[in-house]
Order: sequence, then structure tokens, then C-alpha cells
Amino acid sequence: MRLSTSLLTLVLALATAQIAAPQPARAQSADPHAFDPILDTPREADPGRERRVSQHDPRSPGFTVGTHVGLYMGAVRSYLTSDRSTLESTGRVCLGFGLGYRTPSLIELGVDVDLGLGQTYEPEIDDSVFAFDLITEPRILAHYYETEGFSAYAGVGLLSILFDLELAGINQAGAGPNLILGVQWRTDRHSLIYLEGSASAFYDWLAYRFRAPTESELEADPLRGPVREDGEWFAIFRLTLGYRLTAL
Repeated sequence: MRLSTSLLTLVLALATAQIAAPQPARAQSADPHAFDPILDTPREADPGRERRVSQHDPRSPGFTVGTHVGLYMGAVRSYLTSDRSTLESTGRVCLGFGLGYRTPSLIELGVDVDLGLGQTYEPEIDDSVFAFDLITEPRILAHYYETEGFSAYAGVGLLSILFDLELAGINQAGAGPNLILGVQWRTDRHSLIYLEGSASAFYDWLAYRFRAPTESELEADPLRGPVREDGEWFAIFRLTLGYRLTAL
């Protein structure tokens, strides 16, 4: 009887201790709101991933290279004799290429270089003959209207032309500011087609003409002959159609 009472007392004591003991960590982790060091620790930001999911910039900033064909019109035929040096009106074809850089803003920088299939006057046959002209034009453009596939822009440049390039020299040469207007259509992320026109006030450094002396000049020198005047302003217009690779 005493042994049975002792065993019963021991069983009750063990049961009471088991109930009072804290629950194991595994039971506590069953709580869905409990902190998990693996799942609840935030991952570090992945810069590469952010770049991959960033939105495409329709302006495609970066270096550009292109080719074009066009017309240059107005005073673009060189004329040179012993008593007259000038430019005459006509229209000629030019072929060229362009280099530039499109900034992430609305600004674009560039330079065009063209070979003009020009004309020059030949005194020996009293007629115009074929000649090569070299045209260069650094420019700065602003895209004032731009969508994913279309852009309209305006800008200014400095038009420079060397007329009648040959080993003996050049007939006419000059430069002047010009106003540029254009539109472009983007065919894909790295290419576009553009059409632009420009107008320039062109100053020919090598132009000259002779005029009769004025009365005041004759009063100062009665034997004075014709007076030579150097330099002359002209108007030159360009129309260009081209293809350009972008974001290089």
C-alpha cells in the first residue's frame, strides 16, 4: 500500500512538471506571425535589376552617325574672271555624312560634311563646267516636340563652303549662320530617317567687283580708276534627306 502511494505521488509530480514546463521552440514557430530570420530579412537592392526594368528612353541618347543626300540651292555656282568674282544662282546635288551626340535632354549636337556636285564658270569656253564643292556645317538642335516614333526640331548652325576644289586652288569660299528646321521618324531603337531644310546668310570672302569711283573719291584723286570692293553676302538654302544610327 505504501509503495502504491509513492508511485502515484511520483506520477502526479511528473505530470505537473510537464504541464508547467515551457513549450519547445518548434511549437512556438507554428505561429504564422512569428519572425523568421530567413523569410523576413529584406534583400539588398540589385542595381543591375533596377537598370533592366527601367523604362526605355525614346530619345535614345548617345553618339550618332548617319548618311544623307540633298540639294543646295541659291548662290552656289562659282564665277571667277579677272574683273568679277561672285556666286551665281543654281541648284546642285550633295552627298555626305554626319556625326553627333544626342544628350538625355532635348539638345542634340552634330556636324555634317558634304561633297557637293557643283558647277563653276570656265572663261576659256564661256560656259559652266562640273566642279567639286566641300560643305561643312556644325550645328546645335533642340527637339521641341518628341514622341516614341516622331520628333520635330529646330536649331542653328554655321554653314561653310569651299567652291570648285582643285589642285590650283578654290574659286570661292565663305561661311555664314543658318537656321535649321527638321522632322524625324524613328524606325527602331537604333535608327531613324530624317528630313530637314535650312536657310543661310552666306558671306563670300573671295568675292569682289569693281565699281566706278564716287565724286568724292574723284575730288581726292582725279586720276583714280575703278575701285575694287571685296566680299559679298548671298542666300543659300539646303534640303536634306538622311538615315541615322543612334545610341551608339
